[in-house]
Amino acid sequence: MFSIYFIFFLSTLAIVLLLMPVNLNFIKPKLKKPVTLEKKVEKWEYIKPREKSYIEKINEKIKNTLIQGGFSIKLSEFYFISFVSGIVGWLVGSALKNFLVSLMLFAVFSYLPYKYFYTIANSYKKRINAQLENAVSIIIAAFQSREDLILAIKDNINNFQEPLKTYFIEFVNKVDKFGMPFDESIDELAVKIGHPIFDDFVKLAKIHYEKGGDTKYALLDIPEDFRDHKLIMSEIDAEISPVKILGYIFAATIPATLLFQRLTNKIYYDLLVNTTIGRITVFVAFLIFFITLYQIKKIDSQIKI
Repeated sequence: MFSIYFIFFLSTLAIVLLLMPVNLNFIKPKLKKPVTLEKKVEKWEYIKPREKSYIEKINEKIKNTLIQGGFSIKLSEFYFISFVSGIVGWLVGSALKNFLVSLMLFAVFSYLPYKYFYTIANSYKKRINAQLENAVSIIIAAFQSREDLILAIKDNINNFQEPLKTYFIEFVNKVDKFGMPFDESIDELAVKIGHPIFDDFVKLAKIHYEKGGDTKYALLDIPEDFRDHKLIMSEIDAEISPVKILGYIFAATIPATLLFQRLTNKIYYDLLVNTTIGRITVFVAFLIFFITLYQIKKIDSQIKI
């Protein structure tokens, strides 16, 4: 767990700049990670995919988020929406006659469309994940006797709830009726569902599809992995939720301070907008504000839905 004193130092800087106390909290819990997939399948060949570049990872993350949220938006259209949103941020910053703030708000507003799509996708994932453990357990139990994932799903499709039922029907139809490759179809299913333990299930299923044999027994650990994952995530959520709340409260004091000074001190506002030192002050204050939100986002990212 990282010390939060560095963040308190940044908060002190905000106090000096804005004459009001601002605190910033950051915590990164040390996670007890479950057994990795590589350990589970060490008896079988497991080839790691090629390491992707940073740009490739960003594009893949955006595409996956759009798919999980049910949006039919191309990557080029997403970037155009983000650019237009960024222009709005630039115009907002221009009202303060501050180039640095305009640049910062351009970046922040460019991020907002992704945040919107991500929030929608997360709401879908929460609905799916509430049903996922039970559905996968049923499939694995049937798979042990059937030794055919498609048949195991078809035999139990009426036991699944929406939207998970539709996802599995689409997967079965792609392989069974339209002749799409098994690997490609199940990878698309994994992207739609977006759960790390389900990703492990998919990798093991692909290995069994290619090699057969007793690899199917490795799948028996998956239901327990779901339970372990849920327990770990709930423990992390309980630990970081109070810190996140404090972070949001303290971050809100920065724009609140600017608003307070604007309403009560006309000279202060003119100083911030029309002088070099004032513009630098506003930039640094907003920088600390967005660093706070970024650190809260990093904290939140520890919870893998």
